Amino acid sequence: MLDLDEIYAAIDDDGALDRLAEAVGRACNTRSAQLQWRDGESGAAITRASYWPADAWQRYLDEFVDRDPWLPTLAMVGSGIIMGDALVPPAVVEASALGNELFRPLGDDTARMLGWLSHHSRPPLLMAVHRAGADRSFDGADAERLDTVRVHVERVFATRARLREARRSATELLDATGKAVLAVDRDLRVLDCSKAARAHFDKGCAIRCHRGQLCFVVSSLDAKVRAAVRCVLHRAGSAPTSFNVPQAGAPQPLLLCVLPADCTTSDRALLFLEDPAALPGDAARTALAELYGLSAAEVSVALVLAQGEEVSAIADSRGVTRETVRTQAKHIYAKTGTGRQAALARLVAGLPTLRR
Repeated sequence: MLDLDEIYAAIDDDGALDRLAEAVGRACNTRSAQLQWRDGESGAAITRASYWPADAWQRYLDEFVDRDPWLPTLAMVGSGIIMGDALVPPAVVEASALGNELFRPLGDDTARMLGWLSHHSRPPLLMAVHRAGADRSFDGADAERLDTVRVHVERVFATRARLREARRSATELLDATGKAVLAVDRDLRVLDCSKAARAHFDKGCAIRCHRGQLCFVVSSLDAKVRAAVRCVLHRAGSAPTSFNVPQAGAPQPLLLCVLPADCTTSDRALLFLEDPAALPGDAARTALAELYGLSAAEVSVALVLAQGEEVSAIADSRGVTRETVRTQAKHIYAKTGTGRQAALARLVAGLPTLRR
């Protein structure tokens, strides 16, 4: 059965891409399927297969790929449908090293193949589906079904290539800012990531990026950031959007700010990471005072607000009432035109570029 949702999920879900061969096998009503393409970044060949156990598949790649009796048919056909049964009869497969040394010890009687090879798709793509030797031969109806599936699979890879190019351009723009910034979707999948942000990951902060997914060493931070992303994407709620993020070997945490990517989209948020210890304090204080007219007391409060501190903590540390700090914060937001703590944090994070 052709499940288009299952196939097209592979456009932006690497897990679905790993399972794409299984989806092709089900769509073609065959016991197994194999896909091979070239990675858009490295050019390395990538192969995914269903049905066979992982260790058997690895053994095929290590020991039998050069002795696969079906592979020479690729050179014979060039591009298009490969009627493997006609080119390599099941008896030949069963008598080959592949059939005798790999399939038979596994109790596997695979001996029929129907394939598609395209050098014109982007990237070049090989698809193959298989049946047991005792099953019926692949025929024209099977070839037509594989061709239908092939159209959708090629669209998946073409769209992934276009998205990769678009993301590369977006990442170059992020890198040009010199800031540690990530773009994530509502499920915290990383859409773009600047070099500065990757540098923080490498140094060992409490945030990681694993297979395109944002992960947190501290589980409570995961819940807080998810709530903040939902808040900024839906433009609703009052969840905090600034957090302290522990970093290995450093006494001072990083500051994480969650902001909407822009005013028109609700499918991605920007996460800014800033190391307060790296901020030039005198320059930041001067900029806040000269550019925004903040008093000395307001400058001090603004800097700790930008680090994610709560009003109560600021009041306790300064020995004043909470109402005093709230009044100062109100003046700070009005003078800087920020309106809320996350926007103030973003403004302060950009202050080093204002040095003279």
